[in-house]
Amino acid sequence: MSAARLAANFRTSKSTAHRWIAADRAPVAVLLALWLSAPSFGWRTARAEVIEAENLAALHAGHARALGDELERLRRELARVLAAGDFGSANAPTWRETAGELMAARRTSLRR
Repeated sequence: MSAARLAANFRTSKSTAHRWIAADRAPVAVLLALWLSAPSFGWRTARAEVIEAENLAALHAGHARALGDELERLRRELARVLAAGDFGSANAPTWRETAGELMAARRTSLRR
């Protein structure tokens, strides 16, 4: 982007725009506006790239922490359920044996 266009867009002097370009620094509001409209201006400062990278890194680090916390919570929940005991199920492969043992025990107790 030319200094003239930069100065016109941000209502500043050309010398100020030249100074921003030479120093590769500008007020945060200007950097943010340039970053948000980078496709239309075709120019993005190195600082805007760094800001975007820092924000994305923080976002992904937070997401990773949240996923780790959720994984730990699910592991604790699974350990709690497994520690509670074997519940069996209606379609467990050993249900007939268990039912047969119960019936035999019942018949034995009824005979006494």
